[in-house]
Amino acid sequence: VAGGSGPVLTEESDEKIVIFNSAEKYNPQNNSWSTQTPMRIPRCYASLVECSGRIFLCGGMTHSRTFSYPICTSLRAIDEYHVKTDTWTAVTEMDVPRHHAAAVSNGDCLYILGGLSTLNNMALASTECYNLTTNSWEPCSPALPHALLAAQAVKII
Repeated sequence: VAGGSGPVLTEESDEKIVIFNSAEKYNPQNNSWSTQTPMRIPRCYASLVECSGRIFLCGGMTHSRTFSYPICTSLRAIDEYHVKTDTWTAVTEMDVPRHHAAAVSNGDCLYILGGLSTLNNMALASTECYNLTTNSWEPCSPALPHALLAAQAVKII
């Protein structure tokens, strides 16, 4: 589990919600959770996907305080989680910042589909493909038939 948002945890804060940078791992053998190294950027509504044995956290939304209210911002950021070393590293960013996007992998390619972007405050029909071999993002063709957010995707074999 990586990131997310939740209610304020202390009475000292004037925020209504907090966006987490936390990461937790579930162990089904002993039915327990353990805390992992925090992510480098707090975020919610990100897409977590496995691709070729690697774990990627794609996009999401964060916020900063400007004046008296929070400003929400979609992220281009992609972070890879390394299970053996319990570390996060930044990967080449997506072309379009997005949150609430679907993510799926196939071979050495990771696909990000649709989502919502605070760049234009619109749902997206665009798709992007991250090639693990070349460490680069490419637009995918064709785009989705219509703009789509908060959807899920799965590879069917």
